[in-house]
Amino acid sequence: MNESLMYEQAFEVLNFLGKDYINKIPEELYKHIENSRMIEKNNVLDFSKHTWQQKISKEAIEFIALLDLEYWATKEEKEELIKAYKENERKYQIECRKKYSPENIFNNRKFNEETTAIIEIKEKKWYENIISLIKKIFRIKK
Repeated sequence: MNESLMYEQAFEVLNFLGKDYINKIPEELYKHIENSRMIEKNNVLDFSKHTWQQKISKEAIEFIALLDLEYWATKEEKEELIKAYKENERKYQIECRKKYSPENIFNNRKFNEETTAIIEIKEKKWYENIISLIKKIFRIKK
C-alpha cells in the first residue's frame, strides 16, 4: 500500500469531518498528514456518494480508527472500542489456531493417490558399477 495514498485519504476524511475533529489532533500530526499525502485529483473521495466507503483503503480506515481512539473518543467510548478490538483480536486468534494448528494441518490434507504411490528405485549391483566405470575410462559405449 502506498503510504502517501493512505495520508491523502485520511486528509480528505479529516477535512470532511471539519475543524472540530482537526483541532482535537496535535497540529504536528495534522501537518505531517498534510505534507505526506499525494496530491492527485483522481484519488479524492466524493462524500456525496455512498461509493466513497468502497474506495477508501484499509490502511486509511485503520489510521482514522487510531485517531478516533487516541483523540476523539470519550473515556467511555475508548473503553468500548478497546473492548471491541480485544474481542476481534481474540476471535482472530481462535480462527488462526483452528486454521494452523499442528493437529489440523495434517488431518485436513487430501492426498492424491498418484502422489503417494510407492516408487520403485532400481539400484545397480556392485559389479555393474565397476563395469560402467571401466567403460567410462576406456570410453566404450553400450
